[in-house]
Amino acid sequence: MKMVVAIIRPERLPCVELALKMVKAELMTVTETHGYGQGEGQTLIYRSSEIRIRSSPKLRVEILAEDIDAEEVVDAILHTSPSNGANSRNDGRVFVVSLDHYRELSERGHEAVRASPR
Repeated sequence: MKMVVAIIRPERLPCVELALKMVKAELMTVTETHGYGQGEGQTLIYRSSEIRIRSSPKLRVEILAEDIDAEEVVDAILHTSPSNGANSRNDGRVFVVSLDHYRELSERGHEAVRASPR
């Protein structure tokens, strides 16, 4: 079992959702986050003064996939929309993490451990 973690710009989420449905990876978690670093950030106006924020809004998308399906999921995310060149550093990242096992909470609150097939 693998977990694919993608850090993307918020406007790419509808394209990523559609691409994941095409490869039958519909279960995902989306979290709002902020990226800091190479991006230019944004300028906010607060009480008539400009404030330069170096972080940029991002979304963290987490998808669980079988080992053989993980590369399809990564390719689907990478090919959702081509980068425009000027902002390519700020487009995001994709990580693939191996999982040995995970725990799933049932409706009654008991834990069920699912082992990854080897």
